[in-house]
Amino acid sequence: MKLNAFTAFVKDPPYEYSFNKPYSLELMLILVDSHETGAELSITGLHEMLKYNKLQIAAFRSYLRCLESYKLLEIRRGTYKRSLRAVRLSQDV
Repeated sequence: MKLNAFTAFVKDPPYEYSFNKPYSLELMLILVDSHETGAELSITGLHEMLKYNKLQIAAFRSYLRCLESYKLLEIRRGTYKRSLRAVRLSQDV
């Protein structure tokens, strides 16, 4: 039952792109966990946290920017360290 709901969610047009990569589910789980704890993750830190199907950092940044253009992520300056580019889930997600 829950698998059917998840499949329907993944096929929804705004979220379809966020789950089309092999590391997408792991990425979303990390982002949800950091959102719940209020932690700020940098792009590089987030890339290092991925354990499976890791890709080059440039391609990963490009993928995050695409997710940001779909308004699924927000990439902002860090609260504690201004040079940090913090990645967070969008409020709409």
